[in-house]
Amino acid sequence: MRTIKVEYLRHVKHLKLKIMEINSTVLSNGVTYGNVNFECSIQDADTNNCSVRSLASAFKVSYKKAYYGAQAIWDREDKRGITGFDADRLDGQYLWGKRSKRMGDIITAPLSGGEGTYNLYSTEKLGKWYPIGGGKKKFRVMSTGTFFKTYKEGTYILVVNGHMFAYVNGEVQGNYSDATMLKRPITQAFKIK
Repeated sequence: MRTIKVEYLRHVKHLKLKIMEINSTVLSNGVTYGNVNFECSIQDADTNNCSVRSLASAFKVSYKKAYYGAQAIWDREDKRGITGFDADRLDGQYLWGKRSKRMGDIITAPLSGGEGTYNLYSTEKLGKWYPIGGGKKKFRVMSTGTFFKTYKEGTYILVVNGHMFAYVNGEVQGNYSDATMLKRPITQAFKIK
């Protein structure tokens, strides 16, 4: 196991303010996990804060900025997390000098009568069609493990059932389990650039 320490500094009026420190470790499954420590007293008292941590990591801003950003974007209440993630509120947003863009395609399937199609999901999804026999196919949503293998560079926010985390240049920046639970289906993915 190899651990690397990175500090992100923000220069304000000739002062260097440390906004986050990342201790990176390559796990036995080959995934790089970055344990992010934010320099902020708000974080110490905050709970259910995956949305705040993912915004701060992906946009490289302080925890405090991300904290108020999550309140503005999703009406997040203190220590409550986000109830009913609304992807449209993040898609296409220009925040802190970067833009977020939802990834994936609208997935359609033929109607049972054979005439026309319908949308399998209400929003874009990442995934692939697989044959299931009898000339039929089934769409499978991309898992976090497949995403990690496919996208090695870039900054992303990944949303899984009831949780979100950042994935930055091949490194998971969220909870430790985000780097180990590789079969979780991705419900939404956003590229930050």
